[in-house]
Amino acid sequence: MVDSQLIFELIDLRRKVAALESLRQEFSDVELKLRAAEQCRPHELNDFDNQNKKQYIERKAGTPPRKPKKLLKIAFPVYKSKMKEYEKKYSEYKSRYSKAEKDYYREFYAERNRIDNNEREQIQLDISILRQAYNKLELSMLDTKKAVDESALLSDKYKQTAVIDDIIEYLQDKRAEGLKEAINLYHEEQHRSRIEEFAEEQLRLMEEAAQSANEAAKYAREAAEIAEEAIDRADEAYRRADEAYEKADDAYDKAEEAYNEAERASWNS
Repeated sequence: MVDSQLIFELIDLRRKVAALESLRQEFSDVELKLRAAEQCRPHELNDFDNQNKKQYIERKAGTPPRKPKKLLKIAFPVYKSKMKEYEKKYSEYKSRYSKAEKDYYREFYAERNRIDNNEREQIQLDISILRQAYNKLELSMLDTKKAVDESALLSDKYKQTAVIDDIIEYLQDKRAEGLKEAINLYHEEQHRSRIEEFAEEQLRLMEEAAQSANEAAKYAREAAEIAEEAIDRADEAYRRADEAYEKADDAYDKAEEAYNEAERASWNS
């Protein structure tokens, strides 16, 4: 097979492989969206109630009464009286609350149903659209894969757009004659690329190790300087202590001599 015919067939195969890769990506995206839509739960009705129900009930029933704080035992009769008053007010409030809550659901019945039904219908519509797209893409992907598999020009491991692009380039640039040479050159290029990547990684690791060693040496020098300074300070402290000891010893000797002279003077007198 002359190279021009081979290149033409490779370009045709690349077109099919590119279509298959695109379909696979699109299929994966639609699959994720479909799963998310199927797990989606209605929330707009809760949002509506959270925004309106509390304010509506407060307008109708007011706010709940405050429970009295516990007092000291000496004031227990006062606390008991306040609790009784609180319980009465709370009971009245609960009655108003219950009525206001019923009024809320009755007044907003149509609106709440509309919101809930619309959201549920939208979720089902989204699922239906995504499922149709999912099924359509699945069929298109199977048909395209069949067309790719029917080509015996390359084995399956070479049926990737990046690989086919390299092989076409080798043939067009006359770096290889025939498919076998082009595939061998592809493997040589890949091997060379892996070696270069490995060398670059090793160089990076060596540079990091050298940097770490330099930092460790720097810290070691700083530690040595600190240790040397500490030793100097300790030596100075020892020297001063030794001087103080000598002075104290000298003072002791002088004191002892003065004491002896005083004793001798007392004996003579």
